[in-house]
Amino acid sequence: MKLNKLAMVIACSLAVTGCGKEDGTKLDTAPAVADPQSAKPTVSSSVEYTESGSVMVTNVSVHDPSVVKVDDTYYIFGSHLAAAKSTDLLNWEMISSLSANAAVNESPLFDYNYTGEIAEGIEWTDGFTGNWAADVIKAPNGKFWFYYNHCAQDNPDTADVVDEVCWNRSYLGLAEADNIEGPYKNKGIFLRSGYRSEAEFTAYPLDNGQTTWNGAVDPNAIDPAAFYDADGKLWMVYGSYSGGIFVLAMDEETGMPEAGQGYGKKLVGGDFRAMEGAFVMYSPESEYYYLFYSVAGFALNDGYNIRVARSKTPDGPYLDNAGNDISTLGGLEVGEKLMGGFEYTQELGETAPAWGYQSPGHNSAYYDEATGRHILVTHTRFPQTSTEFPTISEAHQVRVHEMFINSLGWPMASPQRYVPLEGDNMVVADELYGYYKFINHGNDVNTDAIRSMHIALNEDHSVTGDDPGIWYMIDDSNIKLELDSGTYFGVAKWQWDDATKAMAVTVSATSSEGATIWASKRDEITDTANVLGTVQEALDIKTELSIADEGYSLPTKGKDGAAINWESSDEYYITSEGSVFIPTPDRGDKAVTLTANISLNGESTTKTFNVNLEARPEFKNAIAHYAFEDSLSDSLDNLDDAGVTDNNLLNVGAGTAAYAEGQTGKAFNFDGATGVRLPDDLVTGDEYTISYWFKPTVLTNFTPTFFAATSDARWMSLIPGSTHFTTTPMLWSRYLADDGTDMWNQIISDSPAVM
Repeated sequence: MKLNKLAMVIACSLAVTGCGKEDGTKLDTAPAVADPQSAKPTVSSSVEYTESGSVMVTNVSVHDPSVVKVDDTYYIFGSHLAAAKSTDLLNWEMISSLSANAAVNESPLFDYNYTGEIAEGIEWTDGFTGNWAADVIKAPNGKFWFYYNHCAQDNPDTADVVDEVCWNRSYLGLAEADNIEGPYKNKGIFLRSGYRSEAEFTAYPLDNGQTTWNGAVDPNAIDPAAFYDADGKLWMVYGSYSGGIFVLAMDEETGMPEAGQGYGKKLVGGDFRAMEGAFVMYSPESEYYYLFYSVAGFALNDGYNIRVARSKTPDGPYLDNAGNDISTLGGLEVGEKLMGGFEYTQELGETAPAWGYQSPGHNSAYYDEATGRHILVTHTRFPQTSTEFPTISEAHQVRVHEMFINSLGWPMASPQRYVPLEGDNMVVADELYGYYKFINHGNDVNTDAIRSMHIALNEDHSVTGDDPGIWYMIDDSNIKLELDSGTYFGVAKWQWDDATKAMAVTVSATSSEGATIWASKRDEITDTANVLGTVQEALDIKTELSIADEGYSLPTKGKDGAAINWESSDEYYITSEGSVFIPTPDRGDKAVTLTANISLNGESTTKTFNVNLEARPEFKNAIAHYAFEDSLSDSLDNLDDAGVTDNNLLNVGAGTAAYAEGQTGKAFNFDGATGVRLPDDLVTGDEYTISYWFKPTVLTNFTPTFFAATSDARWMSLIPGSTHFTTTPMLWSRYLADDGTDMWNQIISDSPAVM
């Protein structure tokens, strides 16, 4: 297929000057006067794309990908002996495509004999066969070292073993090959976890004399990642859940740990916290070592997200954005949150499809000396509403993002998928003005994809939209944003936005709390009128509504965050917030005029709709209808009038009916001391539906809006909300059986509007 080349010329100027400090301290900035006549060097960024406007990619599935570059080829190795290679980080070719532990002997990496090579490890894990997150590096001797690992599982052969011990009973070992694609030959296991007895410590002693193993303190010996420091010395980080993530100094001749370390030095985690998938990258640009790791569970809705901390030395201590030693911190929100689940949504008027990631994690990273690029390689699952991948819940693929180092020395992942760009990638202030898709990753573990919002970076350095504030350029790449949600230091870069099939300015930034924000430019500020016109043209609503449309709502947001506010000619039936009420049969069809006010950054336009509301059909299968409007009579004339009580339903006739202004007519006024008892023969079976609406002025503990009983031992009540149990509706019931069993039940609604 023919390839075209897209080039964009970018002018470079300095808009803001400033000076920075180490470890997340505040960076003072001040606007500088730019000389528009001064000489500005130009650079170009370019990307190859097909005639259809799509970047050529070939995706693969390698869970827990560990990246290594050999000559001009990138290799990734992961769990289940899956492996792939690529020369451009876009198009991958599988060299071992396994997806299950049982298939490891089908891998060419171990000459189709993995269980034979790793028999000692399989014996340690009670016969359970498999391979978790593998790691491969080029050895000082010119060969290739494959760090394999696995842990025992809950399987039929180990029914008498405690599951937790079984889960942490793991091993780390080394295999070697002349070629990176194998075949690899085992050189032995060098570390074990999950010891069960003194005899096992005697048979397989730790080299520091340790003779006990505690899963909350000691590591789970899986997820190895070896790396060379700036001086060429070899190290390894490893660990998953259990006692945390540890680091070992490695022997460059043997590829195994130096003697006397035992499990090594703890870097982060412990107490069985969900932290795993460590990887270290050294950046000559910042002279920092970056420790990447993932927290929470890796499944679709378990909240997997990538964290990073940094150190001036390979074995730590590693510090977070505020300068804290992460080994001393509790919880999961530890370190800079580099990336969590997110989704760029498709708003009204947008043609670009939605896309995003769910539970990205167990990444690796690579600094490419040839290009000066920092590369992030991860696996990810996908939001079920995204068009990125078929909706197979746990399906995953590899994704690559470029990373950039901000003015404070922290890595920022690009908001867009990696595409190789040519030239020095610089952005000047006047290229930044525009409307952006905005994602605030925050610092929490998010189990649902964080959906995109909208901001605008304006020429007066204001930020408007969903997270307002101010912004400044620090230099030709770095930006500072002071937003309602926090103060962020980041980078501004050109990237390829595959959703729009165009180059786009992007912003990635982080705060001293470790929260990350992303922004991808979609439109110019000068395009506001066109954006409003696009939203106006795209805005369409149903103009014929019936009982089948109850719950229908009106759109309130469009392209670039354009706000849509509604005016209704009859707020009773369609409110300005967009909720719809279908008229009752006695009121007939209703015509409502709706006007949409569409506004963006101080400009606006309107669009009007004439909506017909078809009245509800006559009550089908209804037994009775009590309107409670100046009357307690059944409008269907099937049952007797309801009776007025005091605060006890047994006291019919003790209360006095009172009515107040309602939505229409006079509504019965429940003053807290008055109730209404419906006829006893209203409910005669065990299947029925009762519906009503009310407008409370006060909600008190245990006061129901509906109460039904056969006796004081068998009853149910609907409590709309209180402070005793919950502020949302609760269905509360009692059933005293004939054998004396007394059953009390409560069902609490997730929504104040639904029960």
